[in-house]
Amino acid sequence: MGYGGWPLGKTYGFSLCAAALGTLVSASANAQVTPAQQPQPAQATPPVAVVAPTASPQPAIAPTPVDPREQEARSAFEAGVAALTDERYADALGHFQRSYEVRRAASAALNLGVTLRALGRLVEARQRFNEFLELASAAQHERHDREVATFIADISRRIGRLHIALVEPASARVLIDGRRAMLDERDDVVVDPGEHRVEAVLAGYETALQTVNVSSGGRAEVQLRLRRPAQDLRVTPTPVTPSSGAIWQSPAFWVLVGVGVTAAVAIPVTIAVTSGPDIPRLTGLFCIRTDGGQCPIAEGVR
Repeated sequence: MGYGGWPLGKTYGFSLCAAALGTLVSASANAQVTPAQQPQPAQATPPVAVVAPTASPQPAIAPTPVDPREQEARSAFEAGVAALTDERYADALGHFQRSYEVRRAASAALNLGVTLRALGRLVEARQRFNEFLELASAAQHERHDREVATFIADISRRIGRLHIALVEPASARVLIDGRRAMLDERDDVVVDPGEHRVEAVLAGYETALQTVNVSSGGRAEVQLRLRRPAQDLRVTPTPVTPSSGAIWQSPAFWVLVGVGVTAAVAIPVTIAVTSGPDIPRLTGLFCIRTDGGQCPIAEGVR
């Protein structure tokens, strides 16, 4: 387009017409010469040099630098597409997850949903499909919205629910397959069909565990009661330190006293038995009466 909105071709044609008209008018004026007038010698018109405009040098366009993270996301995405085409779903999942971590793109979210659905991880797949709907461009919506809606409807029919009917104490944390359970207003949590490990944990209590199998589209109920650990009833005696308290409170002191008393009584008796003038020597007999006398000796025994 030319200046002021005119097409360049029309502007150029208008200028040529004006120039031609000026030439014709000038030629007509020169042709009308009266006889009285003497023709003047024609003066040479200096040539007009037409100089083409010199093109101003254009600055060299530097190549756009490639963002390393963008390149990493693209490479991981392409590797995921190749694995998904070969039905290597576990490999595809790893590649798409890496691509999505580096760059949160709608295309990566869509392929993650497809891969997770193929692996039976329906709850995560539905989440990725919903993320695609948030991130997609107008062209991506037009191309994929119908199939994404079909995927989401199919997943919603197949996922199961766990109803946490009871947890005692109520302050215990509920874990499903090792992850914190996010319960809705009905104390339900959505899960994939299959077997799940449900736990309730609280400090000072034994962990309550229940294994539940949820059918496709089904609902299972869980009740978890925690118990305190059994107490150890054995009593360990506390050793008495000899240096603690008075000496007569020590058991060792009274043992020594008992030994001393026994020795004090036994020594005089032994002496009397062995050396008394009126007591016969009796081999193998030893007796002490309570009144201080001697045991009666059978007659004829010396």
